[in-house]
Amino acid sequence: MKYTGDKMFYRKTARIAVPIIIQNGFTFLVNFVDNIMVGSLGQKRCPALPLSIWCSAIL
Repeated sequence: MKYTGDKMFYRKTARIAVPIIIQNGFTFLVNFVDNIMVGSLGQKRCPALPLSIWCSAIL
């Protein structure tokens, strides 16, 4: 693989990117579990789920 910059740049970028990737994975898992929990409550409460996910994404 041909680098377009020095290796130190890629190491610094990876140090920033890896925690962000892990945090996004945790956010996905929490939203997935929320979907499962709210889905067990019934169909009348399910339409409010996207609103709660949207609010948690803003915060």
